[in-house]
Amino acid sequence: MATLRYVGKADAYDVYLARGSDDADTLCLSLVLGGVWQGIECEEDAVSIRISDSASVAADLSHRGGEVRDMISENVWVSRK
Repeated sequence: MATLRYVGKADAYDVYLARGSDDADTLCLSLVLGGVWQGIECEEDAVSIRISDSASVAADLSHRGGEVRDMISENVWVSRK
């Protein structure tokens, strides 16, 4: 995995995003809560990780807006049920 970059907050979590070091199409999301790593998910093209029973953090480098989303950064948002 390439260097993680802080992208913002999702509820109480700090959210970090990285691209794969060997595969630029791989995205990784990491969550930190109270200074403790809570989880990491890596997928090709788009990735999401649950933060509660009703919400997930998602990232997609091809996202270009137009939809109503709780945006954290340009390509990272919170998706709620």
